[in-house]
Amino acid sequence: MDLKKLPVYPYCFVCGHKNEAGLQAQFYIQEQYTLLPVRFIEKHTGYPGFAHGGVVSSAMDETMAWSSARYFKRMCVTAEFTVRFLKRVPLNKDLLVKTWVTKGHRLLANTEGVLLDRVTEEILVRSWGKFMPISEEETLIVDRYLLYDDDTEKIFNNSFYK
Repeated sequence: MDLKKLPVYPYCFVCGHKNEAGLQAQFYIQEQYTLLPVRFIEKHTGYPGFAHGGVVSSAMDETMAWSSARYFKRMCVTAEFTVRFLKRVPLNKDLLVKTWVTKGHRLLANTEGVLLDRVTEEILVRSWGKFMPISEEETLIVDRYLLYDDDTEKIFNNSFYK
């Protein structure tokens, strides 16, 4: 599987390696999909043995936002977000958020996503969202705070980087 990393912001709840309360996960891209391998642990508990729905929703929302950012080549914000929990989300299990853009036009991207068990591929959560791109100027400001290395995809490569 050929995966490319997406950049991270050190203090982001989902991907920030300096956010001790967060997931400290890494986003990847593969073809049209944005992927987030994740393992919820005790600090993400809703009740014993299971992840808090808000924490799971954050992972879904942020991964769909990156799918939208890839579509627009600009950072995006959530306009609307729906999540459906099909099963309880267990702690200490290897899971995967997988999202994609289903439809887009210049002001809005429609996205879908699933959270699945990486071993059984059982779908635990489904989500749908609508995301709006921020301006090129705002994207440039945000991009200055993101961390890149040699394995990171640079998706904000529009003309505004000149």
